[in-house]
Amino acid sequence: MCEGFFPRGFIPEDITNSTPDPSGWPAPKAFFAATTCPTGQFFKDHVFVINTTLCGDLGNPTYGPAGCPGTCAEQVANPANFNGSF
Repeated sequence: MCEGFFPRGFIPEDITNSTPDPSGWPAPKAFFAATTCPTGQFFKDHVFVINTTLCGDLGNPTYGPAGCPGTCAEQVANPANFNGSF
């Protein structure tokens, strides 16, 4: 499956209609098939980091009005709230 980036004015209609169909999307700018490019030789020892600011500008303004207990920071600081997360 090829993934792509579409500038705001060029997002395929099937994506905005929540029925994505990559077969009709334009060709990606680059595609490195594992069968023709030895990716393991060139891409290794990479780390994928997702930085989620749980109580930043998005979480803090909505936490209290949503009826959640305590403060966002208190809930994030409690490890029990992350049981089952991985």
